[in-house]
Amino acid sequence: MPRQAPFVTDDAAIGMAAAEIAALDGRVAGALAAARGRFSAAESEINALTARALAAEREAAALRAEAAARKSEAAALKAESESWRSQLYKSERMLVDELDRLAERLIAAAAPDPAAGAESPEVSVVMPVFNRPELLLTAVRSVLAQTFRNWELIVVDDGSTDDIAGALRPLLADRRIRLVRQRNRGECVARNNGVRLARGAIVAYLDSDNFWYPRFLDAAVEVFRADPELDIAYGAIAYDWPNGDVRFYLLPYSREAILRDNLADMNVIVHRRRSYELLGGFDETLTRAYEWDLMLRYTERHPAAHIPVMGARYRIVDKDRQSATRPLYDNVFRIKQRWLPRPEIAPRVLFAASAFPQASEGELHAALASLRRCGAVTAIWAAARGASPGGAALAQGDPVHRGALAEAIAAFRPDVVHVHGLTLLEQQRQTLETAGLPVTVRGRATDTAPGAIARALTLPNLVRAYLMPGAGGPQDPRLRRAAPVFDTALFAPAAAKDRRLVLRAAPALPESDLRFVLELAKLLPAHRVVAAVATVSGHEAEIEALRAYRAEIGSPAEILVDTPRAEMARLFATAGICVHGAPPPGPGRRARAAGPASLVEAMATGAYVLARKEAPFIGFVGRAGALYADIAEAAALIRAADAWSDAAWREAQIRAIDHAFRVHTGELALRPLFEDWCAAARAARTAP
Repeated sequence: MPRQAPFVTDDAAIGMAAAEIAALDGRVAGALAAARGRFSAAESEINALTARALAAEREAAALRAEAAARKSEAAALKAESESWRSQLYKSERMLVDELDRLAERLIAAAAPDPAAGAESPEVSVVMPVFNRPELLLTAVRSVLAQTFRNWELIVVDDGSTDDIAGALRPLLADRRIRLVRQRNRGECVARNNGVRLARGAIVAYLDSDNFWYPRFLDAAVEVFRADPELDIAYGAIAYDWPNGDVRFYLLPYSREAILRDNLADMNVIVHRRRSYELLGGFDETLTRAYEWDLMLRYTERHPAAHIPVMGARYRIVDKDRQSATRPLYDNVFRIKQRWLPRPEIAPRVLFAASAFPQASEGELHAALASLRRCGAVTAIWAAARGASPGGAALAQGDPVHRGALAEAIAAFRPDVVHVHGLTLLEQQRQTLETAGLPVTVRGRATDTAPGAIARALTLPNLVRAYLMPGAGGPQDPRLRRAAPVFDTALFAPAAAKDRRLVLRAAPALPESDLRFVLELAKLLPAHRVVAAVATVSGHEAEIEALRAYRAEIGSPAEILVDTPRAEMARLFATAGICVHGAPPPGPGRRARAAGPASLVEAMATGAYVLARKEAPFIGFVGRAGALYADIAEAAALIRAADAWSDAAWREAQIRAIDHAFRVHTGELALRPLFEDWCAAARAARTAP
C-alpha cells in the first residue's frame, strides 16, 4: 500500500485562490449588474415601444374614427349635393316650362305681316329643312314672334319628299320669308346656300324642329352693335334629356376650352356675314359637329361673346334626326386633327421593331403613319432579316436600317429611340443604355407580365412606357396607357356594307386559332366567310396546315394570304361583320391586355365585331359589337344580325364608328407619346 502524502497548508496559495475567487465574484457581480442594466434598458425600451404602440393604436383608432366621420361627412355632402342638384334640375325644369308656356302662346299668336319690309334686313336667319312640315311651322312662327323685327328668313328645302311649300304657303305672305329648294345634299350645303343668299350683316341659324324664345334676336343684335370687332356670339339653350330632365347651357368661352370641345349649339350661334365671306362657311364634308368647326375658325382672330338670354329650345322629337342616324366621333376627330399644333422642332425618332408580322394586323403600321402625320421624322430599325409581309407598307418611304441597332443610331442620329414591344426592349437593353438617348417603348397587347414591365422601368434612360389599357405594372410616373390604334388614312366609315361577309384577319400562328373561323364558316352557309392571314417567318407551314384542315372538314371559308394593306382596307370597308377568334383560356395561352388592331380597323369602317367573352374584350368591344362564349354562340349572334332591320344595322354601325374614333385614332391616342418625343427633341437641340 502506497504511502499517503501529508496535507500541506500554503497560506500564499490560499490567498491567491481567495483573490481569484474574489475577482471572479466581482466579474460575476459586474456581469450580473450589466445584465440587470441591459435588462432594465430592454425593459424600458419595451415599455417605451409598448407605449408607442399603444399610442399608435390610439392614433390609428382616432384616424379610423376620423376616416369614418369623414366618410360619413362625405356621404352626407354627396347626399346634400344630390339633393341640391335635384332641386336645381327641378328649378331649371320649372323655369324652362314657364318659358315654354310663354313662348308657345306668343308663337301660336304670331302671324305673317304682309306690310313688313324685306329690303334691307339687319339679320338673316337661315333654316334648313328636310320633311316634317308640322315642326317647321312652329320654328318659322318662333321667328315671326321675335321682338326684333328687321330680319329675313331663308328656308332651304333640302330635297324634301313632304310638301314643304304647301305647308309654308300661308306664312309666305310675309315678304321677309323666302323658300328656296335644292336637291338633297345635307345640312351644311343647305346652310351655305342660305348664307349666300343672305342680305343681312348678321347671320343666325335655326333648325326646323326647334324654336327660339322671343327675345333672342334682340339680345344678339345688341351684343354685335356693342362690339364692331366681334365676329361670332352664342346664347343659352335648353335641352331635353332622355331621362326627362330639361337642362340649359351657356358654357364659358376660352380658346383653350373650344379647342378641347364644342361650346355652343347651332341654334344659338350668330355671326357676321363678313366672317363667312373671309373665312368660308360650313365644311360640307362634315355630317355632324360642323358648328364647332365653324366656331373654331371664326374665333381664331377674336374671341366669341355671350348673348345673355335663353335663346332656343332643342327638342328631341324622334330617333330619325341626324344626331341619331349619323356617327359623331369621326367628325370630331377630323376637326381636332385640323387644330393639332405642329411641333416647333420636328422630333427625329428611330423606330425599333421586330420583323414580326403581328404588325400586319395594323398596330405598328398605324402608329408609324399617325405619328408621321403629327410631324415626327422617322426611320426604322428592323430587328430581324426575315421577310415581313407588311414591310413595304411599314416603311412608307422611311429609311430602313438593318444590322446592329448601334449602327442605326449612329447613322440616323435620332433624338429618341422608340421600341415596339417589351421583349425587344430587353434584347437591346445594353445598346440602348450605352447610347444614352431618351427611350420610349410601346407595349404589345401580350405584354402583360409584371416582371417584364418592372424590368423595363429599370432602364435608366427610359422616358415613358405606353402599355395597353389592361396591362398591369407598378406605380410609376413613366408608365402610361394607350389603347390600340388604327390608321385613319386607311380606315374610315364605309358607305355600304355586305352584311353577309364575315372577316377574320390575323397572322398565321397557332395562337390565332384560325381553325375557329374555318369551323364557323360551316355553321353559316348563307354567309361568305374570309380568313385573311399573314405569313410569319418560321411558321410558313401554318398556311398549308390551315388549307389542309379546310379541305379535311369541308369548310367553305376563303383563305387570303399576305393581302396588301390597301386591299385589306377595302376588304374591311366591305365586310359587315368582323370576328376575332382565340383559343379558350388555358395553359400556355398568352394573356392579352387589349384586343387586336384588326378589330379596331373593322370598327372604324362600321363593322359589327365579335370577340371571345373574356376580360380584355369587355371594355375593348363595348357597345360596338358582342361577345361569344363558344363557336355556337358566335354563329347564333351572326345569324341574329342577319335578321336586323336597316335601322338596327345603322345603329350598330354608328356605335362601332363612334367607339373607334372616340378611343382608337392614332393621332389622338398616341398624342402624349408624340409630345414626349417633342420634349426630348427640344431638350436635345437646345442643350448647351
